[in-house]
Amino acid sequence: MNTFKIIVLVILSVLLFISLGVLAGGIAIDRTILNARFINVGIEKIDLPAVIEEMIISEPGVEIPIDIGNALIKVAASSEGEIKTRIGRAVNELYDYIKGEENQLNLADLLRRSILVDEILYAFIDELNIISPLQEISQEMIDKYAPGELKVFADLPSIIEKTVQGNELLVKNQLKNVIGGIAEYLTGGQDSSSAKIDMSPLIDDLGQSLQDIFVASPPKYLEGSNEQQVIAEFNRLFEQFASSVPVDIDINEEILGSDFKTEFVQTITDGEIFLGEARHAASVFKTGFIASIAAVFVLTIIIMLVHRNTPGTLLNLGIVFAGCGLIVLASAIICMSLIPQQVFAPYEAQSAFTNWSLTLIRSVFDPGIITGIVYSMMGAAMCAVCFLLRRQERY
Repeated sequence: MNTFKIIVLVILSVLLFISLGVLAGGIAIDRTILNARFINVGIEKIDLPAVIEEMIISEPGVEIPIDIGNALIKVAASSEGEIKTRIGRAVNELYDYIKGEENQLNLADLLRRSILVDEILYAFIDELNIISPLQEISQEMIDKYAPGELKVFADLPSIIEKTVQGNELLVKNQLKNVIGGIAEYLTGGQDSSSAKIDMSPLIDDLGQSLQDIFVASPPKYLEGSNEQQVIAEFNRLFEQFASSVPVDIDINEEILGSDFKTEFVQTITDGEIFLGEARHAASVFKTGFIASIAAVFVLTIIIMLVHRNTPGTLLNLGIVFAGCGLIVLASAIICMSLIPQQVFAPYEAQSAFTNWSLTLIRSVFDPGIITGIVYSMMGAAMCAVCFLLRRQERY
């Protein structure tokens, strides 16, 4: 074999080695990061209630009322399977867009059809503790609008609590009737949000409870009055209260917060921009991935043509494949050990999210390990066949 031919084969072998390494990395990315099934398998393994608790309750700076946080955790526990299934469907649609199988993506609409569906919103309302806020609202109404004669009862807080408990289901049913419209407003299905919660049943029940106490223990200025007179006086006082207090609670932009819709829309916009960039990156990756496959194929053919003998070709390719396989295998194992530790080194406490993320990141390198083993086995097999053929040539 002349010097020029050796130099050509060395250059071709180095190029093939590099192409095989690039192809191994491409296979790992294609089977993990750019694979919806890989992401969905990871989602199935996540402890959703624990992660939500950490994100909402444990993280400093997250200003979410404790009742809402607890309701989210309970919904995540009771509807975990359904939520994961819906997230999985959303992931499939996201990857269809990222990989170019769909031309458009409406992220707000996708959220409405996956996570913000009525079934999950209803489950959230069922788990939501509305007793405390309703008590506060009722107490504020009495403090602001009720005549002084109706504020003197020592057991007024317990009366309010009992009345609120009796109307909890009614209020929750009204919330279920309007929460879909609020979700439509947030996701762009409606231009404005103006939902009303009718408080008149609660006010009527509160009036009945107050009347019973008022009649049983009338004010001093009614001493000597008969029951009908006491009831008439109570009706007069309560009419003043009922005519002044707002019958409906409007859940509108003012209640939701003037910046709430703006921040939500901005988050959706940022998400769509990110997904657009991911789509472009996936397109570039796809081109490079195909190019690496073509490069491996072409370089292999050229090496075969340069050698023009089977044993030499097999030995050359076997050394390249085996060497690349060992490098890929070692690199995948080292990265699997070091990268997750470096990523989560700042976090001292182990959390459910950290443990899940560690498992997911480590599994990204599994295809690299498999590819390295396959390369090595192919290389060893080609070298073995080469030695067998040369042995046969000697006899």
